[in-house]
Amino acid sequence: MKLAEAFGARGMIVDSDDKVMEAVDFIMGDSDVPVLVDLRVDPEDLPPLNIQGSLMF
Repeated sequence: MKLAEAFGARGMIVDSDDKVMEAVDFIMGDSDVPVLVDLRVDPEDLPPLNIQGSLMF
């Protein structure tokens, strides 16, 4: 986030479910500068990838 702020952007780290709506408000807020959100997801929370289905395209 410090790097984003150094370039004049605003930043926020989302590391829990209860901060998601706060992040949406942060993104949608009135701002004339770029906004960066670091959304951290626990790998255990991701659904399994369907590799075979992906290869069909």
